[in-house]
Amino acid sequence: QCSNSALVSTVWDFKKYYTDEFKKIQTGKFVSHQLEWLDPKTSFSLVDWGPTVSANVKAKVEQTLADLTSGKVNPFVGPIKDTTGTVRIPAGQTLSKDFLYLGWKWYVQGIVAS
Repeated sequence: QCSNSALVSTVWDFKKYYTDEFKKIQTGKFVSHQLEWLDPKTSFSLVDWGPTVSANVKAKVEQTLADLTSGKVNPFVGPIKDTTGTVRIPAGQTLSKDFLYLGWKWYVQGIVAS
């Protein structure tokens, strides 16, 4: 049964984003743009942990989320290899938003796609 197999549910809350954008529209300050990163502190949460998830795993996941949202950990810093093992992003290089949205045309090592 799925309810016993689920690890956790993610909730995306766009309320703050849309409120801010509608205020810009109302005041004539809106500029069309591509939706990029939402602030994870106000737009993302983990809820409804599955019954089989241990307290230890839950704590590790929550710590990882905290590290990502605080900026302590950035998963978009090299070295990053492609599926052939070739280093595409050198050690210490941080990926730009332009690269993340428009330049990434290859799979990261360990990803299998069909």
